[in-house]
Amino acid sequence: MFADHGWFEPFIETYVCRKFPWTSTGAVHSFDEFPPLEAYEGLTREYSHRIRT
Repeated sequence: MFADHGWFEPFIETYVCRKFPWTSTGAVHSFDEFPPLEAYEGLTREYSHRIRT
């Protein structure tokens, strides 16, 4: 299942303030904790657009 993960692109990563410095997910958006509430509408719209194309 995870052998070929080239098709997967992480969209959001949270709590990057606690990750190891040498790690990276390559996510489109990174947040120290959770995204601010006012960002959710735009993030949802952007994610929806990405999965349709």
